[in-house]
Amino acid sequence: LSATQDSTYSDSADFRANNAIDGNMDTFSHTKCAVQENWLQVELDGRYCIDEVLVFQEREDEYANRMNNTRVYVSSASNDESDEHLCGKIKVTDDYTTEGQTSPVLCVDTTA
Repeated sequence: LSATQDSTYSDSADFRANNAIDGNMDTFSHTKCAVQENWLQVELDGRYCIDEVLVFQEREDEYANRMNNTRVYVSSASNDESDEHLCGKIKVTDDYTTEGQTSPVLCVDTTA
């Protein structure tokens, strides 16, 4: 399991892509803010039937909605856009009173 992203905020190891998948809720990935269409890619170690992708976002301030409408794709081939399948979009609520929220994205009939 590994992750890559299009850029890293401040080029610091504190925000690297693998933080998004390390299981530690105290770390996170962060891309550069000035880049349009930022992306994070997770490489699995094999082919899997993907039913759901869970995205946890810890922000509880005015920036919490940055992830709203982010598209989640799955693909069976690395870097092959023709093989991408849209699972859905991340929906972020406006409730900033809860510390963190998990946004499920359901993937129907998708194999990657």
